[in-house]
Amino acid sequence: MGCRHGFVKRWVTRYKQLGQVRDSPRSGKPHKASAAAVQHVLMAAQLPECTSAADIAARIKQDVEVQLSRSSVTRILKRKGMQHLSPKVVPLLTAMQKAARIEFARAALRTEVMSWRRVLITDSKYFKLYAISKPAGRWCTPASRGRVARPKTRIAVHAYMGCCRHGTTTLKFVTGTHKQASKHVNPKTKRLHTGVGQDEYHAVEVNRLFQQAGKWADNWQLQQDNAPPYKTAQNMAYITANVPGGHFLKTGLRGKLLAGPGNSATAMYTASS
Repeated sequence: MGCRHGFVKRWVTRYKQLGQVRDSPRSGKPHKASAAAVQHVLMAAQLPECTSAADIAARIKQDVEVQLSRSSVTRILKRKGMQHLSPKVVPLLTAMQKAARIEFARAALRTEVMSWRRVLITDSKYFKLYAISKPAGRWCTPASRGRVARPKTRIAVHAYMGCCRHGTTTLKFVTGTHKQASKHVNPKTKRLHTGVGQDEYHAVEVNRLFQQAGKWADNWQLQQDNAPPYKTAQNMAYITANVPGGHFLKTGLRGKLLAGPGNSATAMYTASS
């Protein structure tokens, strides 16, 4: 290493005497805050309303009448290993979830037993806008930083769509979209539906999406999940009479199903013949 013998001997001797080779703490200027004031700072930092050093200083002055500046509070917190951090935002999809979806898509791609060509996959989705600003930060240690879901606004759209190898159907916005109320009355409560009911589902998906599917293939099939509006006697009878190739649900009424990852309607029909 190119070190002189005396240099190595001095540090070995120091390690034997002290048990470590770090610099000893220097006296320096004594801290202004007492041990009690430091404890008050740490306790105030844990309060939900104290998110900044100025908030902590004001709270200490109010509670125990100890005058500390914002910079003094900042130095105390940093000496205790704390940082001003925002909670970690949980991603919409984790790396494992993304890998599972990619693996499912690759396994089903160009598979001979899969009837991709004649199947119309239908489902609905809520699209919510996400806040651009980050969550408010606070003083904490990296280990106690915490995790929060991505903040959402109240504005959302609820849309229906069907897709197959020939393309996608027209996107239809339904009840649940921002400032869009249902036009159909619930016969049980005698009030407007708060979500998509059987009448709206029949008007949007059965009458409109099915017309586009019929233009793509003659003997086409329908896939849908087990949502209550889909399984009413009226809709099931209409689907049975107007879907040439038959229909199937996510739990499998016809043939076998290949379940995809997640809760979305990613199941596909596997031909039994």
